[in-house]
Amino acid sequence: MYSLRFSLKTQKFLIALALTALVWIVFAQTAHFDWVRYDDRDYVYGSARVTSGLSFSNIAWAFTHFQAANWHPITTLSHMLDCQLFGVNPGLHHFSSVVIHTLPVIALFFALDSLTGKIWRSGVVAGGINPILYRTLAAAYAESGRFDDAIATAERGREFAEREGNRELADEFTAVLAGYRQHQPFRDASLELHEE
Repeated sequence: MYSLRFSLKTQKFLIALALTALVWIVFAQTAHFDWVRYDDRDYVYGSARVTSGLSFSNIAWAFTHFQAANWHPITTLSHMLDCQLFGVNPGLHHFSSVVIHTLPVIALFFALDSLTGKIWRSGVVAGGINPILYRTLAAAYAESGRFDDAIATAERGREFAEREGNRELADEFTAVLAGYRQHQPFRDASLELHEE
């Protein structure tokens, strides 16, 4: 009987390719989403500094000012670069985020493989879908008005959390599901946005 065997280098490449595909299967659809009404106005399209792109004065501003009560200059610079490259196009900004989020998954795989020498276990850990990802994706669906998708995604997340024994997260899913069923996007009561 013929046995299909790949070199270690080929196995690593195939695992990295599979991890990339996994990220894109889950998150590439966000390229069709609009701005998230939760905080994108404060961080991106409502900020003249951010929408004007990268400049020396904007870079200095990113490192010396708070934005929406947060100091995160690298995030701000990333949004500035997106505006410089894509304008104020939400789909392309989301696409950029998917690219940025793919890189750490691949880096984690190679780091774990290097540290442990366990190639397949490293791939499973790096690509492990976390129930928190379902919460984020469900919230994005709800923000874009896709409540059926938000409900289905939150239900999958709740099942995943229950299988992992994470009762607190499963209860959070149950709470947000009630809102999604009433066509209400998720709102974190601990955060309050102020209109300018």
